[in-house]
Amino acid sequence: PSLDVDTGYLYTLGIDGDLHCWDTKREGVKVWHLNLYDTFDPPQRPKVGRSGQRDYGYTTSPLVFGDTLIVEVGGKPGNTMGLNKRTGKVQWASQNSDPAGHAGGLAPITVEGVSCVAVLTHFHLLVMRLDPGREGETVAEFPWVTEFANGIASPAVQDNYVLITSGYNQQAMCKLEINLSGAKQLWKRDVYSKVCTPVIHQG
Repeated sequence: PSLDVDTGYLYTLGIDGDLHCWDTKREGVKVWHLNLYDTFDPPQRPKVGRSGQRDYGYTTSPLVFGDTLIVEVGGKPGNTMGLNKRTGKVQWASQNSDPAGHAGGLAPITVEGVSCVAVLTHFHLLVMRLDPGREGETVAEFPWVTEFANGIASPAVQDNYVLITSGYNQQAMCKLEINLSGAKQLWKRDVYSKVCTPVIHQG
């Protein structure tokens, strides 16, 4: 779940695509609801490697950013959607149209003074802009595909650096430097987390 402290709205997204907005200031009254499958008609995720299971539903938590609720949808209009946090109405869609990944959440990141967000899609680490008028514009795409279509761990961010890690065929952790012209791999090691998101503490 994701809580917006300004409004008291709590957002929940289930694996079956049910996105709800609840008002915690009114004992959890439902404010709005939409189903991502019904609304955006995302295609089935493509098969990766030897796994027969290709689609585990929605796992990536929504992110509140200002007046916007950012949700990884994986629909044809775009991988990620910006919704009005009070109504659920679509405000913008990302340039990238990858299928949705299976990670824990989206990670805010500031790149050269520009507000952005990082998400592990089905195929990439995707970083996109959030500044007014350029929302959803791709800053960087870094290939990152797992055998079972399971990134699981969320990207971890410090300054303009991102750590990504997965098990399965990746079995690695990778540090990337992000700037407005793309991503640069700084290192990749065979130490990894299969499930838990890394925590960056004092560098």
